[in-house]
Amino acid sequence: MPVSTRRPLKLLVFVCSLLGLAAIFVSLGLFRGMRMKRFRLSVFASWSRWILRVFGIQVSDNPFNHPEHQGARVIVANHVSYLDIPVLASLGPTVFLAKKEVSKWPLMGWLGSCLGMIWVDRSSLRSRAQAIRDIRIQIASGISVVIFPEGTTSDSGPLKGRVPFFAGAFRVARDEQVPVEMFYLDYKPLDQCAWLGDDSFGGHLWDFLALERVHVKVRREWLYRIENRGAQREAYLWSRGWLVEGGHGFMCARKKGAWAL
Repeated sequence: MPVSTRRPLKLLVFVCSLLGLAAIFVSLGLFRGMRMKRFRLSVFASWSRWILRVFGIQVSDNPFNHPEHQGARVIVANHVSYLDIPVLASLGPTVFLAKKEVSKWPLMGWLGSCLGMIWVDRSSLRSRAQAIRDIRIQIASGISVVIFPEGTTSDSGPLKGRVPFFAGAFRVARDEQVPVEMFYLDYKPLDQCAWLGDDSFGGHLWDFLALERVHVKVRREWLYRIENRGAQREAYLWSRGWLVEGGHGFMCARKKGAWAL
C-alpha cells in the first residue's frame, strides 16, 4: 500500500477505534467495583494488541514463566514514545503512571482516567507524594503499575547528565513488598519511533504512520522483593545501569528475597 493511502487509513482506523473504546467505557461507567476495573484494563489490553497490528508493530517478548511472577508488581521501563503504552499494555492489564499534562489531551486523557491512570506533576513534591499513595492503592488492589523513572522520553535511556532517574518505584516496591519487573523496549527503526523534545503528538504520529513495519524487542529482568533501604538503593543503581546498557548485562538470583549482578 502506498504511503499516501496508508497514513490516512491508519489514522482513520486509530481515531475510530478510540471513539469505540470511549463508547465501551461510557457503557461500563454504570458499573463499579474492582472486577469491572480489571475488565476495563483487559479490554484496553486487547485493544492495544489490535492497534499494534494496525500500526504494523511486531512485539517480540521474552517473559520468564515462573509461578512467583504472577500477581501485582511494580514495572519499571525505559520511555521512548507514547507507543510504549500500547506495547506494554498488550503484554497484560496494567495501570500507568503518566505526566499530568497528558490528562488534558482530548479524549485520550479521559480514556486514561477511565483506566485508572495515575497522573503526576514531577515538579511538585505534593503531586509526587500523592502519586506514590495512588500507586500503593493499585498495588494493594492486586494491580501492577508501570512507572517510567526517567520522567520523560529518551532515545538512549537514563544517561548521566541528560535525563533524571526517579527512585519512587523502588520505594513503593520496598514498602509494599512486591517484586520489581524491569522492561527495556528496543524499537527498530528507533529514529522514527522515538518521540522527543518539542515534537507535537499529531505531527509525530503522522510521520510514524508512514512506516510499514516496526519491530519492538522486549527485554525483561526481575528484582525480587526489596527488603530494606540498602537493597532499595542497590536496586535503584543496578536498574539504572541495566537501562543504560539497553537491557543487557544484568542477571537476577532466582530465589525469593534476593537478587544479584
